[in-house]
Amino acid sequence: MPTAAAAPAVAHEIRDPLLQEKAVDGLLHSLLGEDPVTAQKATCDAISGIVSSEQPTPAELDALLSLELHAERVSGELLTRYVDGDGTLRAFNLQDWIAALRLSKKFYQGYERMLRHTQQTSDPYWLGHAHFVVVRMFHHRQVEFLLRFIRFKKRIPGQWKELHETYKYALMRGIAMHSIVGGEESREAATTLEQQYIRLLLLEVINNGQFSPRDALGADAWFAGWARMLRLEWRETNGGVRVANRGFVVDLDGTDGLRRAGSVTPRNPLHLDPTPLQALIDKELAALTSPKRAATPRPMPSAPAGSRC
Repeated sequence: MPTAAAAPAVAHEIRDPLLQEKAVDGLLHSLLGEDPVTAQKATCDAISGIVSSEQPTPAELDALLSLELHAERVSGELLTRYVDGDGTLRAFNLQDWIAALRLSKKFYQGYERMLRHTQQTSDPYWLGHAHFVVVRMFHHRQVEFLLRFIRFKKRIPGQWKELHETYKYALMRGIAMHSIVGGEESREAATTLEQQYIRLLLLEVINNGQFSPRDALGADAWFAGWARMLRLEWRETNGGVRVANRGFVVDLDGTDGLRRAGSVTPRNPLHLDPTPLQALIDKELAALTSPKRAATPRPMPSAPAGSRC
């Protein structure tokens, strides 16, 4: 089992004056405001300041991490307010959805830039933090997928190919199973890139327009736990790769997410066996139909803050 790797330390002082001005002083005061849309705009401006140099630096990664810890609340408020509304705004206010989408995309772009640098350098610092960068990338792509899900929108063409290529890089580097944990201020549980990848795959499978926004949030909350019970595996024989006839497969050389095994002929497949979930689902169904549970309605899982990992 790989050992858990802690997230890079959040910088208490950013040496670059521009980063200190844009990413700390101006932004953190904005995040204390009551309006999450205003906070989102300030956060996106700060990210632009952090990633504006030609080559990323460790200080920039620390600044982005610090920013993300504070922005987690903003993302969660936008998502929850979109689905439920609040005392002054009705539910499904498009401005909230757009603000949350822009925030997740901006963080993704920031980490993606750092990954590109990592792939082009032999610097031990960046190679040692590659697993953290790709997990954060996939987290923010997961937030985007969830947002598109609750608006009944399918993925953008080409996104799966991009995700597959990044996951192949992680497999090549041997970091797909490295566990990361958040800092002391983070409420995130330990996670791996494989778990984030599976969560994305599960979200796409059920994005069929039949779930309400509240149900979509509930499903995503379950997937966060389910992903820890599942694995993506190659199935090999003496003659090469063999795909099982049950379960699901994802083609790392393709442009789609999960497909039922036997329905496709993937070139570079990983197999996902849902069997480990069967006992858990059976247990949940039994609890839902028990007389005691029927008398006490089961609350819907709450929306994860910022759809956190």
